[in-house]
Amino acid sequence: MSETYPRDDFDGVPEGNPVGVHRRTRNPWAPVVPFLLVLVLVPLLAWGVATLIQRNVPQAEVGAAQSQSQPQSQQVQPTTDQAQSDVVIPDSNVPTAAPDDPGATPDEPAEPTEPEGTVDFAAAVTVLNGTTISGYAAEFAGYVTNAGFTNVTATNASTWPTDQNTVFYPSAELRATAEAVAAAAGITNVVESGFEEAPGSIVVFLIN
Repeated sequence: MSETYPRDDFDGVPEGNPVGVHRRTRNPWAPVVPFLLVLVLVPLLAWGVATLIQRNVPQAEVGAAQSQSQPQSQQVQPTTDQAQSDVVIPDSNVPTAAPDDPGATPDEPAEPTEPEGTVDFAAAVTVLNGTTISGYAAEFAGYVTNAGFTNVTATNASTWPTDQNTVFYPSAELRATAEAVAAAAGITNVVESGFEEAPGSIVVFLIN
């Protein structure tokens, strides 16, 4: 059942105008436009992104290649320096060995040096006891006799010219003999000097 309403100002539409001025006629392309925009813009955006990536990739590869080549060049340089350091440059100041000369004579061995003097085992040796130990001189006289000396006497000292055990010899000719006597007695102090109690004799003076 339809209802009717009285006519009003909106019902007076001039001829040639669309009926129902409350509603605008919809464009039939309006729903299609968004899809067309998507179909056009998406490929354009994809092409732009691909172009940027292609421009940036070669620069990144070149930078990586340069960074890899620098360490290799640094490694080659020490190797070259090491090769140069291994080269031995002969010194002109160092004498070089002369080639073998058939006519050259080999170095003769050095002749043995003769001792400054010979030991006289028949020389007079007097052992003086400067201590209060009884038989001290006889004990050391035994050491000297056992070394091969044949003219050894032992007695007590009446003078004390030094405060350490000493072997005195009157002249330079008896130096080697005095040193042999000192070695037999275990004394290191050997002095060239005459001794009043035994002139002309090698004296072993014992004080300690």
